[in-house]
Amino acid sequence: QYITRNRQADLANEALDKQQQAVRRDILLKAKTLCLDLVLLNQEYALMEIRQKNADELEALYAKRLEAGDANILEVNKIKMERMNVQTEVAQNHAAHRTALQSLLAMNGNMPLEFSETTYPQVKEITDFNTLRDEVVASDLDLQALSFATKAAEKQVSVNKQDWLPKLQAGFRRNTDSEMSMNGFVVGGSIPLFSNRKKVQIAKAQAISAQLMQEDAQLQVENNLMALFNEMQQLKEAMNTYDVPLLYRSLDLLKQALQEGQISLIEYFVEAETVYKNLQARMQLENQYQKVMATIYKNEL
Repeated sequence: QYITRNRQADLANEALDKQQQAVRRDILLKAKTLCLDLVLLNQEYALMEIRQKNADELEALYAKRLEAGDANILEVNKIKMERMNVQTEVAQNHAAHRTALQSLLAMNGNMPLEFSETTYPQVKEITDFNTLRDEVVASDLDLQALSFATKAAEKQVSVNKQDWLPKLQAGFRRNTDSEMSMNGFVVGGSIPLFSNRKKVQIAKAQAISAQLMQEDAQLQVENNLMALFNEMQQLKEAMNTYDVPLLYRSLDLLKQALQEGQISLIEYFVEAETVYKNLQARMQLENQYQKVMATIYKNEL
């Protein structure tokens, strides 16, 4: 009975340990998500710097053209408005960056921290859902905690069953009920034929409940994983539709065409705005993709 109780206690402690690891994992996942957002903000800021540089060069160019009579004040004002828009977006980017970094600092005990990364960590390629499901289910800390809790509940049934064993006791007693005090040894025993039946029934019900909770949790993990797997595939396909090097070359070609007078300033801004939006959309897709992958592999953090 002593050995069985110790084994039940060990299983219960294992369940608590896995729960603690799951809490730690969730904190690390939150921290990683903040880092991924900071990478996106840094990428967007780098794009804003390119946009700011182009606007500055155009402003200098059209200031000269205005003096030479080859441009009008409306075109110069259009460039100035572009610069003001970029400055506004930069300010918003810095504010969002400070907010995310402050949240990360709070999780790091307010220890000094800088984050200037502009690239994401490499993630494992996923090709087969069944392989992924087996891997994730086997490593999921919540499921491991429930598995140990189920085993502990099953072991509790054995503990309660062993309470049917006869209870023996022996000791030394001083009897003072009569006028004469007497000392002597006491030996006794009891056989709990009925008192423990309800305890065993309760333990069995709790074991069944723990098993059902484990099966339901595993089903939820698999369903959530399927949703994440489908989202990951859609994001990956969407990312592959963007030719990033071509988009950056397009910005240079547009600026060159404007400087050579092949397109008007309005045409330049319309086309350039489309390129900037496509680049930003590609960055946001990659950020979502990285977050999905981080969630899938959260138990490896």
